Amino acid sequence: MKKWFSFLVVIFLGWLLSGCSVKEKAETGSFPDDESGKGNLILSSADRKIIYKASVTIYIEENFSDKLKVLKQSLNADEWIDFEKVTEDKAYYTLRIKSTRLDAFLDSLDQFGTVRDLTRNATDLSLFYYDTKGEIEALEAERDRLVDLYQNATASDIIQIEKRITEINQKLRELNSDIAQLESFMDYSEVKLTVYNDAPEEKLTYRQKIRGAFRGGIKAILRVLELGSLVFVGFVPFALVLLVIGAIAIVIRKIVIKKKQSKIKK
Repeated sequence: MKKWFSFLVVIFLGWLLSGCSVKEKAETGSFPDDESGKGNLILSSADRKIIYKASVTIYIEENFSDKLKVLKQSLNADEWIDFEKVTEDKAYYTLRIKSTRLDAFLDSLDQFGTVRDLTRNATDLSLFYYDTKGEIEALEAERDRLVDLYQNATASDIIQIEKRITEINQKLRELNSDIAQLESFMDYSEVKLTVYNDAPEEKLTYRQKIRGAFRGGIKAILRVLELGSLVFVGFVPFALVLLVIGAIAIVIRKIVIKKKQSKIKK
């Protein structure tokens, strides 16, 4: 029994150390450099696991709704829309496009309108992918050894073996899920589209900006003069009324003064 238990302990410690090694590499950044080619993992471009993403802004001046329908119909049968939001004058899409035709799809977008702000980026996850694959293979090999030991194990050893196999199966499910998700992102690239129902703004040169600022200043001055003249014209009727009232007041005052003077003389 001690022999079996010691053997299980050795297997478990071996797996634990290998897991720690992977974790330490991830934390210290000691993985091979993809660009320099240094490290113990050298991959050809065909073996690299790369995720591609793109973001595009499109301006559609006419037939906005119709062109949006055609745009969605341009997706292949195995491609899909992850997110869609359409308003009266704009639309947002997150598309999953087959990576093998990503460039062709992006090049085709100019048939719908004016393409602006096209951004592409690539993330190389080869090291993570192959490290995860290696961990899966190590766990599967350990599980196979435990299954072989199970045949001749004692009752107490069987409990330990079953517990460890359960742990391995749980870890394998997690790792295989990571691999499946990664492969999905590698096979189908994410494309974020922002579509405006409007003409794109023209990019002005510095001279055009100066000219525009000068014209804007003149327009502002003319606007101030216009508003000033309107205020003046609007004030004229009030001024006339005030003048009439003032004239009447002066006449009345003179009449009153004359009456007082005539009384004094009498």
